[in-house]
Amino acid sequence: QFLGVDSKGPCGQKKVLTAILDNSSSMRGQWHLVVDAIARVFSDQLLQNQDDVKLILVVYNTDACEVTLPRTSSELIHILKTRHSPRGLTNFQGAFKMAQQGIKRAVDSFYTKHGIPSRSIDVTTLLFTDGQDTSVTPLGCVSQAATDKARKAGDEFQYFVSSLNCRAHYTCI
Repeated sequence: QFLGVDSKGPCGQKKVLTAILDNSSSMRGQWHLVVDAIARVFSDQLLQNQDDVKLILVVYNTDACEVTLPRTSSELIHILKTRHSPRGLTNFQGAFKMAQQGIKRAVDSFYTKHGIPSRSIDVTTLLFTDGQDTSVTPLGCVSQAATDKARKAGDEFQYFVSSLNCRAHYTCI
């Protein structure tokens, strides 16, 4: 389905699949599970066919960055385990801002290259996290201010995606 093919053949549907991975210090014990899960989602088939499905992978802790995607899921596992091991605080705002940039680029690319309007694009976002923003003073601690900052960032992200007029889907894991 993510390849734009259904039981009747090509359905022409363009998709943007974004995974946002929490790689803050608190994820050390679960990081291998997150990496294995995302390697199953970002399969070799999806990694090698980004004509109909654009993949975006953001990892975040104190800072956020978009991961340059390889051609295979085994390479992706290696990259995530060696270059993006857990460290730092949890900063949802940085994660959502980085994801917005990738999604905007992907949606614009579908329009520029294929003339596909945003209303014809599915945007799916998967958020992998253990939960709490810790990027507000006192740093590293859960606080109402950090929760409020995270909630505001999430609301702004949803507003951003809805402003694109795409079909949006969200899952928090």
